[in-house]
Amino acid sequence: KAAYVLVYMQQQKKEEEKQKQLEEFKKREEEELKALEEYARKAQEEDEPSIAEQIEEVMEPERTRPDFTEVIEPEQAVQEMMEDPIHMLL
Repeated sequence: KAAYVLVYMQQQKKEEEKQKQLEEFKKREEEELKALEEYARKAQEEDEPSIAEQIEEVMEPERTRPDFTEVIEPEQAVQEMMEDPIHMLL
């Protein structure tokens, strides 16, 4: 009978330790979440551009934009094909 009581007490102690660990974890998680929220709030207050905005700003002058005003004349063979396609197939 004493062995059963001892085993029961050990199980109770393990359960209490698990609950304590869980409470500590939840407390630590809550503190970390508050720290992250504070960090995000400070970042917004500083009005610094985000990493994506900084990269975009640096890349902007280097971007090549197409010039749609340029007219490209087709090669002679293509022009002949367009003028008389049946003659080219025979």
